[in-house]
Amino acid sequence: MQTQTQGYAQKSPALRSSAVEINFEHDGSAVRSIVRVHDKAGTRAIAPADGSALFGMTFSAGPPDPKVLPINAKGQTFREAYPELVFDEVYDSKGDDWIEKMWERSFVPISNAVTFDKAGDYTQPTATAVRSMGDGVLISQKSDRASIEAAWRIDPSFPTDIIVDVTATVHQSGYYSFSSPQLLSVDPSQLAWATTPGYFQGRAINSDIAQSMIYGQGVPDRSILARERTLSAPASILDLKSGLSIATIAAPGLAQDPMEDNGKARTRSRMAMSHMTREGALFPILHHPVLGEEGSKRAAGETITFSMRYSLAKRSWFETYKHIARDIYASLTYLDIAKPETSLTERVRRQLVYLSDPKASRWVVAKSEGREIGAQEYNGWVPYKDNDAIKTSDLGAMWLSGTRSSIGDFGKTRLPYVRNLKIVQQDRKPGFTHGASRGQYYLTKSDRFVEESGKLIEPIATSYYTAMDIGTILLFEPGDKELREALRLAAERLLKWQRSDGSWAVAYMEGSHEERYKFVKDLRPTFYGLLVAYKVLGDDRYLKAARKGADWLVREAVENGHFLGVCGDVAHVNDFATAQIGQAMLEMYDITGDARYKAAAIETARIYTMSIYTWPTPSAKPMAFRGADIPAWTKTQFGLGFEHGGHRGSARWSGPILLSTYAGFFVRIHELTKDPFFLELARSAAIGRDGFVDDATSVASYYWATFDAGAGPFPHHAWWQIGWIVDYLMSEVELRSSGGIKFPKGFMTPKVGPTLSYGFKPGTVFGHKAQLSLGEPAFAIADAAIDQIVMKAVEGDDQFVVLLNDSAAPRKLRLPGATTQADVLSATGVSQQQVAAGLPINIDIESFGMRVIRLSNAANKALR
Repeated sequence: MQTQTQGYAQKSPALRSSAVEINFEHDGSAVRSIVRVHDKAGTRAIAPADGSALFGMTFSAGPPDPKVLPINAKGQTFREAYPELVFDEVYDSKGDDWIEKMWERSFVPISNAVTFDKAGDYTQPTATAVRSMGDGVLISQKSDRASIEAAWRIDPSFPTDIIVDVTATVHQSGYYSFSSPQLLSVDPSQLAWATTPGYFQGRAINSDIAQSMIYGQGVPDRSILARERTLSAPASILDLKSGLSIATIAAPGLAQDPMEDNGKARTRSRMAMSHMTREGALFPILHHPVLGEEGSKRAAGETITFSMRYSLAKRSWFETYKHIARDIYASLTYLDIAKPETSLTERVRRQLVYLSDPKASRWVVAKSEGREIGAQEYNGWVPYKDNDAIKTSDLGAMWLSGTRSSIGDFGKTRLPYVRNLKIVQQDRKPGFTHGASRGQYYLTKSDRFVEESGKLIEPIATSYYTAMDIGTILLFEPGDKELREALRLAAERLLKWQRSDGSWAVAYMEGSHEERYKFVKDLRPTFYGLLVAYKVLGDDRYLKAARKGADWLVREAVENGHFLGVCGDVAHVNDFATAQIGQAMLEMYDITGDARYKAAAIETARIYTMSIYTWPTPSAKPMAFRGADIPAWTKTQFGLGFEHGGHRGSARWSGPILLSTYAGFFVRIHELTKDPFFLELARSAAIGRDGFVDDATSVASYYWATFDAGAGPFPHHAWWQIGWIVDYLMSEVELRSSGGIKFPKGFMTPKVGPTLSYGFKPGTVFGHKAQLSLGEPAFAIADAAIDQIVMKAVEGDDQFVVLLNDSAAPRKLRLPGATTQADVLSATGVSQQQVAAGLPINIDIESFGMRVIRLSNAANKALR
């Protein structure tokens, strides 16, 4: 083939750069593409089999038929093949109506002919001409229905990339969709990794359509159109065992701007990606418009124009993904233009004030088993509820606030009741569920606990709501003997349920204890409950079992890119539990020193970046919103992660969420890898998101689509928000101080991500023991880009005020004089200036920099 390629190079139109060479051979009706990709040294070529340079066209005279199609040879639909996906036998009549309506919103888009790439009539218009044009190549195609002109050129900024500008003119009225060429022929046996970001990923083709299409576990065995609404990047990527990474990428602006029509455009799609051609050949394909959706209905004589690109290089999918996010969609611009209105630490303070008001925060005290228990109202959907559900969330944030804050007196008004709830939440009756969680919601009228998955018992719920929650309380209250016994019972239950290979069942039915969801594996951090038990109780059996579970998860989940979620009301579609696996692996590495866990944590973090929207390109341009012009970046979905993506995720209609619980985890991964991409995503998620914060409570909305509506039916989310913000800030402090300021990290919180707790033990500030203080600031600082975190010395009266510049621009501060002497320290603890009591303090802080002010009545000494 190389000899042929050289021959074509002499006589065929071609594109050439230092990285890529493509020759186009026109044989009269088709155009063959002959591709050579050079490595970075330019000394070796990767030469896959030749492909095609022709665009495909799908036509339908009328709207495509939305009927439900069978998914297997038996002629079954999703509902028939996987009844558990619609919760048959799991909910009672009170749940059926709501859950059925929710799933109906998913089934038609999943099961129609467009999604399965079977709608309309597909043809490949004949090639009529191929000619060189300036520094590019122009390929013309024509059929009775349409003519296509495709101008190909190398991107002058990126020699690995080929840009294709397309103009299609339709000759017959109807519905049209155009699909990009299969530039290379790929043997499926050469597949190393494939991903359509936000939908699925894996190293192999998976013929189980529920696993691959619904849960994102591997590559579906057929062409599936992944609409833009839950694409974390508008692209599809394919890695070969030869080392070649292939990506097909939509040009910025091709996809629907989610903010059009005040955010209503979220549910529309102008483009879609697939990982296979319509005929089932493995290759990433772009589709525009989506047949039957916006822009696809055209009258004779109208034109459709769009741009796309291929990226071909010897690198990993992750490097390709970063290229798409950073270079093509200019993700870095967000941090350059974002301007916070309120500092993160001030948001935390205001949320504590909100939470201290029992009426505003919907605090409820009930009685169960002779104990007074407490939690906040939950007014979302819960099976069997009668407007009486209550729920806890981040206990680490609660106990930090109750022990290290002067706001709210939470230590008396909240913590004892939540502690009691944790006791009665555990099943203490002998039998199959002894020691297990009884459910995450408590129904006050019926005095019962329930799971959002209805009549199911999930082992991971025991890790979450007994082991992890109780373990967190014990970090703050290690002498609580009743809780220690409860943690032991939870760990013993997890031991009994653990299988010989280290795994657990996804769920069991109440009563019969029949295993459910057998078609998927428990690819979640269930083992973490045993790790918590080991850390608190010190029983080596728990560590041994945790390692066994972690080893199984590395093999089955991380290495294959297969994960499962923890939200029972959406049948456990993969979600933020993926990031929890990464954090759990970091902790396994810290305990054991086994480098396999470190590698697994990093790889999981890389995969989880595909749960973060890396488009649209952030912009400071004015945008109409609710009758006024606002900067577009203030409402962007860029940099926010989704709750659930894919074909059935909540992101399809609600967009991403504002619980950016992965932010601190990504900072920790950046510390390990020195890869700036993780730090950029963490900061983009945390900084400048005021457009989603309710002014009255300072609580951000859960879903992007509700903008600044606040907590709504989820008041307990305020604790999760405090938790992830503190985790992010403390991770930044440790990073920016190069470890000079470091505090012990607690356990993850159920269930929304890898947020860690703090404040249960003193940390160190440049060698001095200090305790974290939450709530009231030390200085009144008008600049919202400056966060201040107060740490009080364990011995003496010294205070350390950490100032973080959360802006890409340097800041100048003029602080009012302190009542004591002030020593201004660098990020490494070196004294830069000493200011006498009462005199103003002037500080310059560089971009994303840090300073520490030591306030002391004693003579200040430089800390080094």
